[in-house]
Amino acid sequence: MRSVNSGIPKVVVVITDGASQNQAKTLAESQRIKDRGFSVLSVGVGSGINWVELIGIASTPADQYFVDDFDKIKIILAGLSRTTCQQPATVQLESNVTSKIEKNTYRYYKYSINEALNNTNGSLDSFTIELSIYDGDASLFFSFEEENPKSDEEFLTIDDTEPDTNFIEKNKRIKRTVVEEKSDQILKTKLYDINRPETGQRDLLYFSVKGYEELNEFKVFVHSKIIRNSSIKLNASKLWSFLIIAIIFCIKILD
Repeated sequence: MRSVNSGIPKVVVVITDGASQNQAKTLAESQRIKDRGFSVLSVGVGSGINWVELIGIASTPADQYFVDDFDKIKIILAGLSRTTCQQPATVQLESNVTSKIEKNTYRYYKYSINEALNNTNGSLDSFTIELSIYDGDASLFFSFEEENPKSDEEFLTIDDTEPDTNFIEKNKRIKRTVVEEKSDQILKTKLYDINRPETGQRDLLYFSVKGYEELNEFKVFVHSKIIRNSSIKLNASKLWSFLIIAIIFCIKILD
């Protein structure tokens, strides 16, 4: 099995044509799989389906499918494949996740704040996600509600119309700070400050990375706190170096 650092979602597809002999045990085992970071898709076939069980097995009600018979499974294959690819991969606190992505495509992730709280003494009400770009260019988008957050450019804009509830409201967008770093490997680092909503204290943060060039290679790192302008410290150290050199130069001139 691939490491979580690969940023590849873990997906299980369950196909059933009836009901289990022990519904409680089936749902409990399904929950154990979900607790291990897997996304579960359930596919019901035929008229003998237990709908409560089918929906309970799936990670969300939107992750369940139904067809009349096995011959019609091919009808839902496209949607099933698309849903599988769009399942968010689990990201852990202060753990590097590296990946590559093509132009105008997304990689989706999810981050459990409650799980991360077990490994830190902080509150995690505010923290920073660091996006390091090794090749190409990319940006990050986030939501505490939408499993597949995307750029506003992906949605239609209709004047004088309230946004649909499935759209990501602009006031929930992150304030983005871009910090340029000169490195032999990292072309650019972007810092994203995340503020957890006060109402409801949402547990899951969903975020995505979109690529802008033909090939984009990046690394994601979730910090346990807000990272404030690391470049300022770098620039300050450089400034002191310049001052010391200037002082030495002046002393030599005076001598």
